Amino acid sequence: MDLKINFKPKFSLSFFKKYMDLVIPVAILLVAILMSIPLLMVRGSVLENMGKSQKDGNSIRSMISNTPSNEQYIVEKTYQDAHEVDAKNLEDMAKQSSQRELLSYEVFPKPKDTSPQIFKTFGKDFREDVLVLMKKLGSRDAPTDSEIKSATGRMSGKTGVVGGVNMYMQGSVKQDDATKVAVDTICKKRSDEISIYASTDVFRWYDYWENFEYDGPNSAVSDCWYSQVAYWIYEDVVDTIVNINGSSKSVSSSYVKRLIGINFDSSVEYPKKQRASSMMPDVPDYVTDRTAGVMAVVPWTGRVCDEDIDVVHFTFAVLINVRSVPAFEKELCSAKTHEFKGFDGKGEVQEFEHNQITVLKHKQRALDLEEKDVHKYYRYGDDALVRLDLTCEYIFNRAGYVDIQPEKIKDRVGQSDRAKQKPEAKDWSNI
Repeated sequence: MDLKINFKPKFSLSFFKKYMDLVIPVAILLVAILMSIPLLMVRGSVLENMGKSQKDGNSIRSMISNTPSNEQYIVEKTYQDAHEVDAKNLEDMAKQSSQRELLSYEVFPKPKDTSPQIFKTFGKDFREDVLVLMKKLGSRDAPTDSEIKSATGRMSGKTGVVGGVNMYMQGSVKQDDATKVAVDTICKKRSDEISIYASTDVFRWYDYWENFEYDGPNSAVSDCWYSQVAYWIYEDVVDTIVNINGSSKSVSSSYVKRLIGINFDSSVEYPKKQRASSMMPDVPDYVTDRTAGVMAVVPWTGRVCDEDIDVVHFTFAVLINVRSVPAFEKELCSAKTHEFKGFDGKGEVQEFEHNQITVLKHKQRALDLEEKDVHKYYRYGDDALVRLDLTCEYIFNRAGYVDIQPEKIKDRVGQSDRAKQKPEAKDWSNI
């Protein structure tokens, strides 16, 4: 039995013939689709590059519009030169602050003549300049016991006039009352004649040079240097008081009533009447580390003696109108002027500025007028007063005065060649 299988393909030629017209467009479409993929990729890259180019173009156009002129470097150089000048001026001002007039131009850094006479002459000059400071202050101390006694005399049963007061009295009670009136009159007269109470006891080096005993050139030169440093600081305190008191001609109208003392090695106490002259030098306290010094104050400024500066601490006390305390401290720390003629004293007079004081510690307390023997013959007026104690820091620029600083002082602050030498390292290999 023959089986005939008739196989007819599902897609016959007639199918292709029927759709032949679509083959070419489909092929073109496929090719177009395939070609569009890289074109899209290229297009994205081109757009990105175009954006970057446009940004770069804008940047270039901006740079072109802001391009400095050919002369711009001159402007910039002028600007930088001005900065250099400012830096140089600041450096010069720092040096000038320590270029001050000397009490003697024959002693520092070391005298050619080491005989005792040159140092006694220095002491004489120092004492005369302290008296100049007191005259500048318009100051004297209150009357002493001997002055009071001399002025009142013996009044028992006698007639007399003291300070415009008739001293004729009968009876011991009236006589005592009369004595009090006379004493008060004498004291009031003194307070009306001066601007502030101060005596040479305020400046402790004054007594030292009055009783100076020569103990060799090295010690004497050191005494002169410490006195010179002290005097510069005395000047600033005095100038501060003078500026605050202004044109006052009496204690009652002054803001600062009394200068109690200026010390370098201890706190300030009221000077004792009839005390023996001090023979102990008041050596300035050079600050060489950040621990509490003789003033018991840690330098919160962090400043100590180094290659650039010398740092000295000092303390002083005044009686002052309580309302004037802020103005006084501001004036103390403000710039002051001084003249300089070179360290030989022969140059042209130049006027420089210095501003070297920082207040480290402020202590203010009410005034006790009943304090024994402290205010006995003083008449301060009716102002509300306080005692103001200030511990201060004083800065010296070393470059300004290092050429005249004695070698022994450089040793003390660690800036002499000998002090800078480091000890040789010890060889421990053989131990």
